[in-house]
Amino acid sequence: MVAYLRDHPTQFRETMIPERMQVETILSDEQEGRLHLTWFSVQLPGGAPVQDSEHELDRIHLDYWRRCIDPDWGPQRLTPEIFMTSEPVQRAFEQ
Repeated sequence: MVAYLRDHPTQFRETMIPERMQVETILSDEQEGRLHLTWFSVQLPGGAPVQDSEHELDRIHLDYWRRCIDPDWGPQRLTPEIFMTSEPVQRAFEQ
């Protein structure tokens, strides 16, 4: 999945528009020989759910999700303590 995303930047940017996704970062970590991926995203309210998308990239993403993501783990809601960014990025978030 990660390699596919790296090879298809135009497609993943296309999917971000209807989702109102502003930032999406995939972090990786290997523990006890197992790869763990964590997604960090910033999404504006009112975005289309990825499950409703007919875009090929989203279908591949959802297939990966169903095969590889542990449903017992669930999303982790973290409390932001401080958001640091440059002024141009901050202005873009405020639009």
